[in-house]
Formats: sequence, structure tokens, C-alpha cells
Amino acid sequence: MSHHDESLAAPTELTAAIVAGGVHLTWRDNSTAEDEFMVLRKDAASAWIAVGSSAANASSFHDTSVVRGTTYRYVVHAMRANTTSMPSNEILVAVP
Repeated sequence: MSHHDESLAAPTELTAAIVAGGVHLTWRDNSTAEDEFMVLRKDAASAWIAVGSSAANASSFHDTSVVRGTTYRYVVHAMRANTTSMPSNEILVAVP
């Protein structure tokens, strides 16, 4: 299991927009040493699950696996080898 490492800066300013029926997430990349960003999502009935990742230095992810009429929470972590940053701010997104 990976551990949180404060030397790997967490993403900040996570925001979302509904684009083409999916959730388009954007964030500020504050780390200079990540390998990728991991996007986690949960709804009212589930635990956090990884829904995808973006490459190093990326600042967006488009989640097309959402269900209409569902509200989700998202966070993003910077990842490097077995190290995970603290989570970004958590956002709530209602998919119409």
C-alpha cells in the first residue's frame, strides 16, 4: 500500500465542469516529481475508486464513466513509484 508523502506536493484548485455528458476535471499541478496523477471518485453508495490517471505535468482528466442523475465526489493525488501525495481539495459534482 502506498503512503502519503508530503515531499510530493498535492494538486490544488480542483474544479469540474460537465462537458459532453462527462465530468471534466482540472487542477493545479504543484509537484515537479510526479509520474502521474490518480483520479478518485465516489458516489453516495460506494467507497473511493480510481477512475483513471493523467500523465506527469497534466492538469486535467475527463471522466466519461459517470451516470446521469448521480452526484459524485472527486479528489486527485500526485503519484510517484510507491508514493502518493496528500489529496487535492474534494469537490462535489452533480451529473445532470
